[in-house]
Amino acid sequence: MRKPQIPKRLAARIRAAQDKVKAARYGIIYDDERSAQDAARIAEYEASPTSFASRYYGNNPYDSYPVQTNISRCREGLERRRARQPERMNELVTAEANLKIVEEQVLQEVNRMRPTTPGRVPWPRALRSLEDLRHIEALINERAEREYQRQRAKDDAEFEAQVKEEERIARLEEDAFHQQWQEQLAKMAPHERKAAKDAARQIKEALESGEITAEQIIEYLRSRGSAT
Repeated sequence: MRKPQIPKRLAARIRAAQDKVKAARYGIIYDDERSAQDAARIAEYEASPTSFASRYYGNNPYDSYPVQTNISRCREGLERRRARQPERMNELVTAEANLKIVEEQVLQEVNRMRPTTPGRVPWPRALRSLEDLRHIEALINERAEREYQRQRAKDDAEFEAQVKEEERIARLEEDAFHQQWQEQLAKMAPHERKAAKDAARQIKEALESGEITAEQIIEYLRSRGSAT
C-alpha cells in the first residue's frame, strides 16, 4: 500500500520511532560482531597459548599479565553479551511494535486531514530488515579490512625501502671511513700507526661489547669533519 504524504511533524515522529528500531538492530549486530571477534581470539589462544603470545605480545609469555588480561577481558565480554541477548531482542521487539503503533496513529491522523493541507513531505522510507543490515555491515567490514591490509602492505613496503636506503648509506659511509682510515695510516710514522691501530682495536672491542655503536662513531666523525 502506497503511503500518503504527511506533515513534517508527523514524519519526524515516524523517524524518531525508526531510530529506536535501528539502534536496537545495530546493538544486536555490533554485539554479535564483538562476540565473534572475542570467540575467535579465545579459540586462537586455546589452540596454542605460546603461539598466540608470540604473535600478539612479542616477548611476553602466554601466562604474562598482558596476555592473561586480554583473554580474561575477551571471556568476560563474551559472557556479558551472551547474557544480554534476551534483553537486546526484547528491546528490538518493543521498538518495532512502537514503530507500528506510531505509523498507524500517523496514518489515522492524516486520514482525518484535508488532502490540501500544505507543508507535506513524503512518508519516511521503510527500514531495512535486520538481516539486510547484517549483510551491509559485513560488506562494510570486509571493505575496511581490505583497505587496512592494502595500507599496511604499502606502509610495510615503504618501511622496508627506507631501511634498505639507510643500510646503503651506512655502507657507503663505512667504506668512505675505511678508505680515509687507510689513507691516514699510510701518512703516519710507525709509532703513530701502532697507536692508531691500538685505538682502533679498542673501538672494535667497545663495539662488540655494545659500549658504543657504529652510529655514534659516524656521528663523531661527521662532527669533526664539519668542525674543520
